[in-house]
Amino acid sequence: MFKGARKDDLKQIASELNLEVNEKNTLWDIIELIKNSEPYKENSESVKEIADLVIEERKRHEQSQVEIEKLKLELEVTKAQAEIKNTSCEGESQDSLETLIKSVRTLTVKLPTKQENWGFFFSSLERAFSTKNVPEKYKAEILLNLLGERASNVITYIKDDDLSDYLKVKDIVLREFQPTPSSCLENFRKATRNHNETYMMFASRLITNFDYYLKLRDVSDFESLKQLIVSDKLRQTLDRETASFISVRESDKWFRPDELGKEVDLYYTSRGKTTPENYAGYKNSNVRNVSKVFLSDVKSIKCVLCPKNHHTSACPNYLMLSVEERIEVVKSNKLCFNCLHFHTVSNCKSKISCHCRKRHHKTLHFHKMDEWHQPVSAERNKQENRASGDSQNRGWLADAVNAPSRGGEHSLNVNAPDFVQGSSLTFMSNNCNKQHSALLSTAVCYLIDESGKQVRLRCLLDAGSQMSFLKRDCVEMLGLKKEKTNILVSGLNDSSIPIKSQVTAMITNENKSYVRSLNFLVVPKITAGLTPSNKFDVSIGDFSNIKLADEKFNVPERVDMLLGVEVFYELLRPGQISIPNSNLLLQNTVFGFIVSGGIPRENENVIHCGFLKQEINLDQTLKQFWEIENVESDIPKSRESILCEEHFQNNHSRDKSGRYIVKMPLKENPDCLGKSRHIALKKLNSL
Repeated sequence: MFKGARKDDLKQIASELNLEVNEKNTLWDIIELIKNSEPYKENSESVKEIADLVIEERKRHEQSQVEIEKLKLELEVTKAQAEIKNTSCEGESQDSLETLIKSVRTLTVKLPTKQENWGFFFSSLERAFSTKNVPEKYKAEILLNLLGERASNVITYIKDDDLSDYLKVKDIVLREFQPTPSSCLENFRKATRNHNETYMMFASRLITNFDYYLKLRDVSDFESLKQLIVSDKLRQTLDRETASFISVRESDKWFRPDELGKEVDLYYTSRGKTTPENYAGYKNSNVRNVSKVFLSDVKSIKCVLCPKNHHTSACPNYLMLSVEERIEVVKSNKLCFNCLHFHTVSNCKSKISCHCRKRHHKTLHFHKMDEWHQPVSAERNKQENRASGDSQNRGWLADAVNAPSRGGEHSLNVNAPDFVQGSSLTFMSNNCNKQHSALLSTAVCYLIDESGKQVRLRCLLDAGSQMSFLKRDCVEMLGLKKEKTNILVSGLNDSSIPIKSQVTAMITNENKSYVRSLNFLVVPKITAGLTPSNKFDVSIGDFSNIKLADEKFNVPERVDMLLGVEVFYELLRPGQISIPNSNLLLQNTVFGFIVSGGIPRENENVIHCGFLKQEINLDQTLKQFWEIENVESDIPKSRESILCEEHFQNNHSRDKSGRYIVKMPLKENPDCLGKSRHIALKKLNSL
């Protein structure tokens, strides 16, 4: 019964009979234990069958293990033989691949340095593939080998599975290195003959480049070529901004002439401006925008006798001198005798000369009576010079020339002072150069920061600005949250800069009777040395008890904010006062009375122009096109979405705290889960 049984077999038989076996029991002990057991005594035949089955099962398992080991050995032998064979094949294929690369490199032109030559490179490469009968599996590897260091750019954009696909590698190379159709056309237009190139070679190169351009545009018939030429001509007339927009709209295709005209007209209509009459010579430089008060320099004229800014001929000190003394001044300062500027008479370009038609200034003219009669005293000459002017010139002309006669001719008045012997008159014209400046209106307002505190700021009220501005350091000090933007701000002479950020803040007056939320464009600086540039004294007389919006309006201080026309007229209140003996006005506002008007200025070369406008940029225009062309469509709801909506409407409620309660949504009937409560409790209790 136990013939051929091992100790493990006997242990398994004893286990089947619910007998306990110790590790110290020997083989004979286990056999005796089985024979003395109750199951064996009751039914020995059944015990024998169990023993036979256990022994047979063990033998079968050992046999299967032997078969598995045998198969493993055979597989290892086969694998080793295959590796030996592949090693020899790879060596042969490697030698053949290197030979093919050398042959193809010889038949192919060098890697192009210009974008337009990549088409010619691939033509020669594919001709070499055909000549050498290169297998398809080697083409991609040969191409990558020829690219050399440039292959790293290609490998970045291609998947590992596609590295052996020649067409995909070629497509990525062309997308990486080939020119765009626009640049290809521009290169064709600007092409010039090389130094060592014949005209036949130059013509062949031009034909190749133009053929490549037509290939990029997918033009193969005469009708398409005609439309392409017209479209290119239309595109040449567009400014850079419009051309960029059309390029975005075209993407990989190109617009026919009628389509291109329609797109351009629609673009100008969306921008709200008329079509330009002529774009010839138009240069759209990089956007350079201005977001601050504009200053323009006034050229000052230097006087040689005093530090004031006026012409030497208008200087009172100069006019007090005699003609001889004036000549000495001109000589000592090396001035021009004709215009009194700092150059010689030979280099003078002025067409204005003395009334005697000689090349000298009218203040240097010796009167004829002085030359033939007694000289005039210096004191009298000075008095006449001070009295000379435009009015005296007109008076002299009125006396020396009578009214025209009926025949239309003028007759001389011989009794005029100029014809009296011994009289001497000096005539000069003096243009008054009185300089005045306009006082910019400032006020003290309050801005509410993120914590709700009021911060005192000095603002400039400017009705010539479409926007309001706030200095960058104020934004950082107040902790205001900046929002990204891309706004083009321009001013005088179309000078402009881009604004990259804006903030929203609340402004108020001292008693909080006026509160307004405003959008401010963030700029680094508002003014430079203005409002005013120098301190001046002013007396407001009987109006000293009124409340001024800025108590230090006459003292130069920095400006933190500029309020534009958006809010300017909201700030005004009824009430206007003129200050006696001055050009200043007091205008009532929500902040108090602001001061404006004219004040005298000396030696100032800065003028303020408060013209600022916001231009529509390309981003906003493109956004309008997207909104126009956007076709709204209803998103269809799925069956599950509809069921979820119905479930919420039918089963939701709110508890006492106001919290929403919804029954658990089930996709199917919960009966499909069966009676799992008993099983779950049993598992829970077994933990």
